[in-house]
Amino acid sequence: MPYLFQTYKTRRDKKSGKRIFVLDAKGRKIPHERWRYEFINWKGERVKETGFTSWKKTRDHAIAKEAEHAAMRRGDKPSPDTIIENLNKPFMEAVEEYLSWGDAQGGHKGRPWGKGHSRMRRGQLRWWQGQLELETMGDLKGVLSRAERALYQKQKAGCAGATLERYRESLSSFCKWAVKRKLLADNPIKDFDRFNTDPLIVRRALTVEEIRRLLEVADEPRQLLYLMALCTGLRAGELEALRVYDLDREVKAINLRPEITKNRKPGRQPLPDFLFDRLVDHIKDKRPEDALLQVPTHPARRLRLDMKAANIPRIIQGEGKVDFHSLRVTYTTLVIESGANVKEAQTLARHSDPKLTMNIYAKTRNERLAELVNGVGHRLDEALP
Repeated sequence: MPYLFQTYKTRRDKKSGKRIFVLDAKGRKIPHERWRYEFINWKGERVKETGFTSWKKTRDHAIAKEAEHAAMRRGDKPSPDTIIENLNKPFMEAVEEYLSWGDAQGGHKGRPWGKGHSRMRRGQLRWWQGQLELETMGDLKGVLSRAERALYQKQKAGCAGATLERYRESLSSFCKWAVKRKLLADNPIKDFDRFNTDPLIVRRALTVEEIRRLLEVADEPRQLLYLMALCTGLRAGELEALRVYDLDREVKAINLRPEITKNRKPGRQPLPDFLFDRLVDHIKDKRPEDALLQVPTHPARRLRLDMKAANIPRIIQGEGKVDFHSLRVTYTTLVIESGANVKEAQTLARHSDPKLTMNIYAKTRNERLAELVNGVGHRLDEALP
């Protein structure tokens, strides 16, 4: 427990040069307005410091200060000497250590990052290095205003909120890791507020006619890729990671290894009979460890080219846009339209929350709504006298 005490005002005697106490009219020593306190610092030494005019405020401050230095002695928090030494560490050297940690155990529950996430995080931190001119870890001090200005410029250029948030989070996550590794004393951008990630344009589901036109312009490998996305809802990264041995011939399904799924959980995705037969024929000359599908380097870009060739509009006002992830939206919508209940749709989409399945992925189609309304009209028409 810190020791609190008061000191007294003094002045220097003009004749002797010595300091003497200042006395009031009754000859009593006049205390200073601020309280003083004594505590044990991180080196184990007793240190005296000045507090506040309030005894209670000074006591609380002294207790917090001593607890902070006790954490430094235990090694739970970096000491000033440790921080000063590590501030000279090259920034990119620390980034490489951070990426190695992430590739080993940086994901959910200590699982490794996905390849796509690791590649994206590396690119974002390199972008931060160039924007903020970071040479050493010490250059991160007082970087908040410059970091905000860099992302505000991207925002003015039309960058989406979700992308801006990923850039902000990449630097913040790195800084939090650096604090734990005693490379920084504190997260310099902890006060950088999150960006709004609500999409400006939602994704829409492809119609059956659009799917037919898309498959007509695609060659055999891309046809198989699109059909797999439309019949399983698997993401581009998951499709790319599939191997021949992931095809389960006994139950006609794809076995999903935890290291390739977004939630890092194993799963099994059933396949329709016609697609299973095409896959079996496709892999007859392949080895078990070969890639199951031929995925382009930029699947979204390839899809845009095929959509243009098939005369499929990328954006329809009031309905939304189409990108590669829209194939997953189309799959979920088709599952619902095929008569699945909420639980079945959630399971097939591999969502943790049914609200995500029903409110984000499942879409309503105007022709389907018209069909339902006509059904109601036919029933009422039968009741007319």
